[in-house]
Amino acid sequence: MEINISTIARQNPWWADIKKISEDYHLSLFEEAKVKWYPRLLSEFNLSKGLVYVLRGPRQTGKTTLLKLLIRNLLLDKKINPKAVFYFACDQGGAKDEHSLREVFETYLEWAKDSLSERLFYVFLDEVTYTKNWATGIKIIVDKGLSRNTVVIATGSSSLDLRHGGERMPGRRGKGLGLDKIMLPMSFREFISNVSADLAKKIPQIDIFNPADVYKGVREASIYEKEIIKLFKKYLFSGGFPRAVSSLFSGNKISKDVYDIYRQAVIGDIIKAGKQEIYFRQIAAAVLNKKTNPFDWHDITRETDIGSHNTVSNYILDIEQLFVWDVFYHPKSLNDKRFAFKKRKKVYFKDPFIFHTLRSWCEGIPDEWLASQEYIENPQTLGFLVEAVVGSYLKSRFKEVVYWRKDSEEEIDFIVRQLPHQQIYLEVKYQSRISSFDLKHLKKAGKGILLSKNTLDISSDGKIAIVPAACFLSAVS
Repeated sequence: MEINISTIARQNPWWADIKKISEDYHLSLFEEAKVKWYPRLLSEFNLSKGLVYVLRGPRQTGKTTLLKLLIRNLLLDKKINPKAVFYFACDQGGAKDEHSLREVFETYLEWAKDSLSERLFYVFLDEVTYTKNWATGIKIIVDKGLSRNTVVIATGSSSLDLRHGGERMPGRRGKGLGLDKIMLPMSFREFISNVSADLAKKIPQIDIFNPADVYKGVREASIYEKEIIKLFKKYLFSGGFPRAVSSLFSGNKISKDVYDIYRQAVIGDIIKAGKQEIYFRQIAAAVLNKKTNPFDWHDITRETDIGSHNTVSNYILDIEQLFVWDVFYHPKSLNDKRFAFKKRKKVYFKDPFIFHTLRSWCEGIPDEWLASQEYIENPQTLGFLVEAVVGSYLKSRFKEVVYWRKDSEEEIDFIVRQLPHQQIYLEVKYQSRISSFDLKHLKKAGKGILLSKNTLDISSDGKIAIVPAACFLSAVS
């Protein structure tokens, strides 16, 4: 495809008429949605100086919508010259490699800087992982000085490309912290903020490293427990994906096309990463079968047609970089922060909606909504899902999250470590009654938090808090 200014102008209709931004497809869907998600990331981009940001995250979390919201803000609120704002969808514009991406970049910047006297320009490169060696193209542009006084935000759904691409530009993206961003599905607290803002304002935020503070904060939040639990059940269906949330609140169920869109997007990323769909399906089915139990790569190999545990390992770790699930490792000891890579791992799906979508696909269930209802209405399987939600939250918030298992009788679900010396132990027992037996591992660890279904209590020494999981997740930032 020949790259010229008329070609790239097609993706920037506001150059000709600023009102066109209000007719944008993604913004129209956003305005029509029953639930509108304004991600906190909207305020985390410094658009006042030349920096190169990398924004990554799962498909269908709203990264394109976020870019369009930023563009609308620049055009309508900040009154930026429309021609100083450039959007380019790499998966639609024909930028197949670093050379064509560089040509797109150069074509725009040379035209804009020649015809405008703006102090700053804004370039939004969407789905940049579709472009082979995209970081090399941007690096060349930066090295040539063409991106000076230009804010660049590059997005993509694959951490496999974006993570390594970002690392190939050290020191070249401008002086600033937090240039690598991750846009994950809404946490439960974010979910509440978007569907019931008034309730969210009443719920305090807690620090998980102090059990006594956790107990006090959750006790305050438990005043609204009935409302929180009602929303938590909805969250266990839709997770934090905007389209699924909006569908659920519009029709009291998630429509089949929403499941289909997400499943196809994930499979597309799997294939693009050089993986086979049939292997992914077999591995995902085996992971689902393990529930919350630890396993090693050989265990998965025996349950699939894949002949090599190394292949299984590569699939599971690469799929983690596509934001489908999280892998949790075992430490060498309770006091040794190093991972014991040869020990069994745990895998939790990143989000309830991902879980329901892929579980139905793996098990050949045609009605995803009905399947998710049956799963959530079963107390035993519901506990597995709640544990996964807790694990996903912890992994998204903290860098070091592991599990501990001495034998089949002694296990701590999650150990969260944060520098310099903070550490907390968490157990998930999503059941109505909590006994002293359920607390024995936390007592041995010395302190911790047990996440129950509805029990709220604290040990006499204040070192072990027992709190309802839903209220806990509503209060953690």
